[in-house]
Amino acid sequence: MTNTIAGLQDQPLRAITLMVVGIFMFSIADALIKAMSGIYPTGEVMAFRNFFSCGPMFFFFYRYARGSVFQTKKLFLQIFRGFIGFISMACAFLAFKFMPLADAVSLTMSGTIFLAILSGLILKEKVCRSRWIAILVGFAGVLIITRPGASVFSGAAIFAIGSAMLFAISVVCVRYLSRTDSASTTVFYFILVCLVCSILTIPAQWIFPDSSWVRQGIVGWVTPTWPDILILGLIGFIGGSAQIAVTQAFRIASGPIVVPFQYTDIIYSMIIGYIFWSEVPDIFLYIGALLITLSGIFIVRYEVRKRLVQKRAL
Repeated sequence: MTNTIAGLQDQPLRAITLMVVGIFMFSIADALIKAMSGIYPTGEVMAFRNFFSCGPMFFFFYRYARGSVFQTKKLFLQIFRGFIGFISMACAFLAFKFMPLADAVSLTMSGTIFLAILSGLILKEKVCRSRWIAILVGFAGVLIITRPGASVFSGAAIFAIGSAMLFAISVVCVRYLSRTDSASTTVFYFILVCLVCSILTIPAQWIFPDSSWVRQGIVGWVTPTWPDILILGLIGFIGGSAQIAVTQAFRIASGPIVVPFQYTDIIYSMIIGYIFWSEVPDIFLYIGALLITLSGIFIVRYEVRKRLVQKRAL
């Protein structure tokens, strides 16, 4: 039994392949989200994304879930985590809509930095000097990309940074939930809450037709054409499948092996943004993205090493 578990958790080549493929699929989904967000309200795009992601995720539940995914000992926290995740997703979608794709992706990747801070503030984990240095390096990367106060600063960057911060809060909630609920249960409630919340943004088209949120295409409804329905459905299917690939990558190999490949999302987004929207990255994006990537990789590796030392001490 021990050998079976060890074999499951030591498949680095397969894990790296799953991570690279999964992140590439996320990049394709992000590009489609950006394209569709220029035509349809953000809430509507989210509703299609969450609905059609149910197919791959239900397959995942059937294949890997143990017991009922409905059973939870912390219903309120599950709903709260789902709502935080929904707002984080909405901010990311808005960042894709209003910002160059590579800029938005780079900033949303800073979630690891915020998570390191929250781990010290909320989870009371000790944050050593080297970890603080990594956090400051990551924030330097964020500031280089956004350049607040400069004429090139985009207010939409607030959406990307907000998405990263809320993602960190969501992960903290998951850590608490993991003590009592299975991962499948947490994923199920996340999908459920996100789907319900995104659907609830649609009636604003008729209830508040003069709202600025409706006029700016954030909430509301525009009847999609059949070809666009296929694209919107593809966003959900690709997103759900990508999540399964990334989850499996972490399941069969340790974090330090696969996490560096997570940042290939930045490279993909640069290429896609250039090809389809003629978005040319500047030197500030290259430097900032590099600092965020190095900071995130160091924080994850440090976290894994610390846990290994703690286990050996036991």
